[in-house]
Amino acid sequence: MTRGCDFCGLALPPSYWGRPGEDAGPAYCCFGCRFAHAVAQERSDRAGPSLVLARLGLAIFFAMNVMAFTMTLWSGDVYGSEPGAAAPLLHGIFRWLCMLFALPVLILLAGPLAANAFDALRQGRPNIDLLLLPGVLASYLWSVVSVVRDDGPIFFEVGVVVLVFVTLGRWLEATGKAKASAALDGLRKLLPETAHVVRDGAESAVPLAEVRPGDRLRVRAGERIPCDGRVVAAWAAVDEQLLTGESAPQAKQPGDAVIGGTLALDGDLVIDATAAPDGGHLGRLIALVRAAGLTQGRYQKLADRVAGRFLPLVALLAIAATAYHGWRGGVPAGLTAGLSVVVIACPCALGVATPLAAWVAVGRLARLGVLVRTSAALERLADVRAVMFDKTGTLTVGESAVTELIIDPAQDRDEVLNAASVLAGASGHPMARAVARFCPAQCVTAVVGMKTVPGRGVIDESAGRMLGSPAWLTASGMHWPSGLTNALHRAEQTGQSVTAIAWGGTVRGLFVLSERLRPGLSDALTRLNEMKLSAVVLTGDTVYRARAIGSELGVEVRGGLLPEDKVRLLDEYRARIGAVAMVGDGLTDAPALAQADVGIALGCGADVARESAAVCLLGDELALVPETIAIARQTVKVMRRNLVWAFGYNVVGLAWACSGTLSPVVAAVAMVVSSAFVIAGSLRLAGGSLVAASSAPAEVVSPAA
Repeated sequence: MTRGCDFCGLALPPSYWGRPGEDAGPAYCCFGCRFAHAVAQERSDRAGPSLVLARLGLAIFFAMNVMAFTMTLWSGDVYGSEPGAAAPLLHGIFRWLCMLFALPVLILLAGPLAANAFDALRQGRPNIDLLLLPGVLASYLWSVVSVVRDDGPIFFEVGVVVLVFVTLGRWLEATGKAKASAALDGLRKLLPETAHVVRDGAESAVPLAEVRPGDRLRVRAGERIPCDGRVVAAWAAVDEQLLTGESAPQAKQPGDAVIGGTLALDGDLVIDATAAPDGGHLGRLIALVRAAGLTQGRYQKLADRVAGRFLPLVALLAIAATAYHGWRGGVPAGLTAGLSVVVIACPCALGVATPLAAWVAVGRLARLGVLVRTSAALERLADVRAVMFDKTGTLTVGESAVTELIIDPAQDRDEVLNAASVLAGASGHPMARAVARFCPAQCVTAVVGMKTVPGRGVIDESAGRMLGSPAWLTASGMHWPSGLTNALHRAEQTGQSVTAIAWGGTVRGLFVLSERLRPGLSDALTRLNEMKLSAVVLTGDTVYRARAIGSELGVEVRGGLLPEDKVRLLDEYRARIGAVAMVGDGLTDAPALAQADVGIALGCGADVARESAAVCLLGDELALVPETIAIARQTVKVMRRNLVWAFGYNVVGLAWACSGTLSPVVAAVAMVVSSAFVIAGSLRLAGGSLVAASSAPAEVVSPAA
């Protein structure tokens, strides 16, 4: 897997010749992150002021003196009406002072720059610092020769200003990138710093990192659970909303599993740790979010391809500019032009144009309870033109209730209930669970030899009993008594869901069920319509039930579908409209979620590793579907804007620098401004609802029903 920067977390550039063992130590994506990480480490290791920042402040002080002496050298008030017309002694003193005050800046700032350049070279990630360093050293050495010879121009002010602005700019860039990790930091803070471990009857507080699987822990009311575990004593209500999306507190008692990072609201719990703090549910969630930030979408791959060819191009342009302007105007003009090319070409804006936007967006979605597996999925989500919803368990609360049991008059009711309870207990389908809840507890017997038929029902092959959709039973050759046939027609015409039970070649009873639509569904569909997205509901229910749901929701509903039918419809809509997203529960809809351009699974809080969907909602809040699409659209918009700016800035800047009219000082300032523009634009993705402001794609033609 791609390695991330040890400071900001963004993906490192590809290694061209470095060996895996060479990445064992710290690795940084740029000089700024190396510098900022040193500052952060000093602040955590010692209470006093940072020595790294002190060195930067000292370098700025010396650089200001160099600028002051340089301005004095070129001041007509001291030297007369023409620069250099003063007494040679005074002129020489100030040139020597410029050299002496520039030397500390070179030592303080060029040293770390050189260390980063050669470290990147060793790891197979050459960067622009390899070109910037020779330019600065050349300008300083030329100036030293000019001072010693007392002849020729000096460029000390150019070298020190470039070093100061490059260091400041990269540091600001690094701290801006680090803000993108705020979501991960927030997730990590869900775990306490210490845990109360019970050993040999004595309780002691230990650092969280020392907790191991098998340790017995005590969690008091109001404390967060340190790691995944299982309750062995006492009980408490636990708030799991941040990690599972479940708003109601969950009662935990001996034998129940608990998740690290959740909050014990009342009562003390004694738990046995089943995973290390960083290896449980929360650790997997953080790892998945980080992995998503390190993956590459098509825009980042484009930027990486350009950046990979950028360094050789800049090197050639710098050499050519130095040679050309040196030939025409002398060595000083050549050095100035070459250094300007290297400084203005610093690909900071290009390097963070896409990964920073993706990192911020993935982090923001994580705070909202949305897990995006890859940045490529985020980009695909922005292109979606239609959103398809599975009905059962997605648009409904998943807790259907049996409102009526209709049986054949010649059939014994208890026998139907007993057979239905056995069959329903072998299926996890919401309708089967409703049947199981309806059957009396004393009717439940052991479940053996069962086979689930996806989209149809469940069959006990040994006894020949079937529980499932009426269409499946009919297709299986089951006879329908006239009374049950009439009851089925009445239920279907009123849009009610029905599941039937049969054996011995005859349908024995009908379970009529009612479903409750999920809260917030209507608002989510309205937002999708405002975003010019087609919304379609796919269900295995009858056509009558589909029509009733469509009339209630005001959207197109396709009924009577098997799992393979849903996959076929996805392909049809993709060919007719464009990219399609599928929203389901991630369990019974795995084929459709995998087939869609972007699969969105609800209720992943208890299983963040669910593989059938590219996007997982930890809870079941449907309003997050349009919000996630809006954030994806805005993210891609920022990526495109950043890339246009980065490409345009480098093309114009390089042309200007090659002309020989751009000062290296101005180039250093422009580099900082360019990076700040890209970082500020990306960080704006971190807050605020984007549904209303999201830019819709081109006109969408709704498909026919």
